[in-house]
Amino acid sequence: MKNHFAFIILLAALFVTCSKDPEIKENKFVPGDLIVGIKADADLKTVLDVFNQLNFEIKQMQGFYYSINLPADSLSTLLNYLNSKPYINIPDAWKAYAFYVPSEKVIKICSGFFNMSKIAQYDLLNTIQQKHWIDRHEDYKYIFLKIPVGTERYWENELLKYPFIKWSELNVLSSVSID
Repeated sequence: MKNHFAFIILLAALFVTCSKDPEIKENKFVPGDLIVGIKADADLKTVLDVFNQLNFEIKQMQGFYYSINLPADSLSTLLNYLNSKPYINIPDAWKAYAFYVPSEKVIKICSGFFNMSKIAQYDLLNTIQQKHWIDRHEDYKYIFLKIPVGTERYWENELLKYPFIKWSELNVLSSVSID
């Protein structure tokens, strides 16, 4: 009986020591994609200058909302103006979005900005200045960047050192199965 008990304990110990460590799966991500959160009070020109110096392509900017002191009847004219911008009006995908806020007596501009070349950045910054747009300092600004493939993890961490960056993450691929 003692031999059977010792054999069972030995067998159990063998299974414990020989068992494989659980496999840790790393999430797959889109090569060259990085998404960064921008602090609400960040200066847009500074943000754009840094990304330009790093030679990152700015694919999309969201949450950069502005107010403009115009009456409600100016809304359609403003929307037409915004839709004339190729970085706002993306045919069959995106159009300018703005609405009148009666309690503030302003028009709030909530458009996204896409494919922000240096020319588009310059135009946007000039528009903000010349049209007297007021930054709403929204708390959920983010920028979708294209960066050199193979440097994603480095820049995910490195960009957190910049004072205007709130968070940084890879464009993780989701594995959804449909049964």
